Amino acid sequence: MTQEVNIIGAGIGGLTTALTLKQKGFNVKIYESSPEIKPVGAGIILANNAMQVFQKLGLQDKIEKAGNKISYMKITDDQLKLLPVVNLSEYEKKYGVSNVAIHRGELQRILANEIGFENIKLSKRLTKIEKNELFKLTFEDNSTIESKIVIGADSIKSVVRNQLFTENTLRNANQNCWRGICEIDLPENYYNELNEAWSKGKRFGFVKISDKKVYWYALTNSKSKTPDNLLEIFKEFHTDIQRIIAATPISQIITSDILDLKPIKKWQDGNVCLVGDSAHATTPNLGQGACQAIEDAYVIGKLLDKGVSIENCFLQYQTIRMKKAHTIVNTSWSLGKLAHIENGLGVKIRNLIMKNMPKSANRKQMDMIFNLNYYDNNNSHNFILIFLFISSIHFYWAFGGNWGSDGVLPTKDDNNTKVLNQSILPTLIVALGLLGFGLLILVMSGLITFDSPQWLSKYGLWIIASIFTLRAIGDFKYVGFFKKIKLTKFGKNDTKYYSPLCLTIGILTLILELMK
Repeated sequence: MTQEVNIIGAGIGGLTTALTLKQKGFNVKIYESSPEIKPVGAGIILANNAMQVFQKLGLQDKIEKAGNKISYMKITDDQLKLLPVVNLSEYEKKYGVSNVAIHRGELQRILANEIGFENIKLSKRLTKIEKNELFKLTFEDNSTIESKIVIGADSIKSVVRNQLFTENTLRNANQNCWRGICEIDLPENYYNELNEAWSKGKRFGFVKISDKKVYWYALTNSKSKTPDNLLEIFKEFHTDIQRIIAATPISQIITSDILDLKPIKKWQDGNVCLVGDSAHATTPNLGQGACQAIEDAYVIGKLLDKGVSIENCFLQYQTIRMKKAHTIVNTSWSLGKLAHIENGLGVKIRNLIMKNMPKSANRKQMDMIFNLNYYDNNNSHNFILIFLFISSIHFYWAFGGNWGSDGVLPTKDDNNTKVLNQSILPTLIVALGLLGFGLLILVMSGLITFDSPQWLSKYGLWIIASIFTLRAIGDFKYVGFFKKIKLTKFGKNDTKYYSPLCLTIGILTLILELMK
């Protein structure tokens, strides 16, 4: 029987997740608060990481034809004089896709067509979600449904997150934002590049999204939110920027505050999970809001490909995705503060630093953002090797090896009478346990995936940390830091090697758990 998954929200994250699940054979239903899906809103820049996902979903050609390829990203001063520039051709060759600027509504239309409009329920604004044996969802029109599996993709002010999860702190960047689309003929040198001009406490970015249309965004520290005086606010900027503002009808300008979601530690709980802005809403300074939502869908799909059930993949998805998503959120927040310095001297210093920034610094950031191979970026390798090494030694002893075995079992004060006798079965159990711990670390770090029980994914690292910490503390007589018998061969080895190693493993495992 085909499993049904209900997704709240038909934004970019919800639609991409739905398409991913549909291609995996799931029966997907999307519940969207808006009365229709139509090409409204502003533009969006799909960075290389997002386009890699759409390439795998079979949408690369459609999106590239509907948008405009971007090969350069330029930060400039208010007269469009270059500060840093990022040449994206290296990544185009490496990954086989380009950054694409496109109308957000056009992208939604492409995704909705692939999913099928019959699978998208419009005018369904979620007002309440209750968790019982099944989830009960109540909508504004008083209709209800029950669902075994729910994915919240309902934006930064997510109802799913607000009602089922405890962490919900929105941060206001105290910046006003205007976004618009206009029809204008720009000089040819602007055709395949994004330009973002920085000044004192304000900035203006623009990019072509089709032959005639230009998407732009403007941000200031000003308290004024009306678009009527944008020409006055940006009067010191380059004339091309003023032309773009002047060519934009007021009806095509969207006004908003800049908010993000303070990083939260939990995106899932059993059969419900959050994706996109519901989980990790970010300020727009890295252009990664929708792109990170698209990556969420990609990771969920990869886990399903590896045989993990939909019920069990949410925790592994959280473990794999959280570090990168939170890095994006925090970096974007800091970049926004840097871009909006108002002090004249501070602006000059900032621009000087930006202009002379090593290309390697920009390359390192782009590498982090565009790379989808999470398993190459995990810091758990050495930790896993420790378990495998200790496990292999115990296997060696279990099958008759003698090297090093005379100093690994506690003895009484006479240094001869062993408290424990070395035998095959207990040594083999220890070896298998250590091997199991190593495999669990592999799973929790995302290096391998398999359909593990939810309790093991949830408490496994706590169990490992507790076992090794208790071993380091010891029995207060023969083993551990607080043992009484310390001068035997084992006692000296235990004080110098075994107990410190156990404590280190306990602490590192605890850190790994807290970083999830």
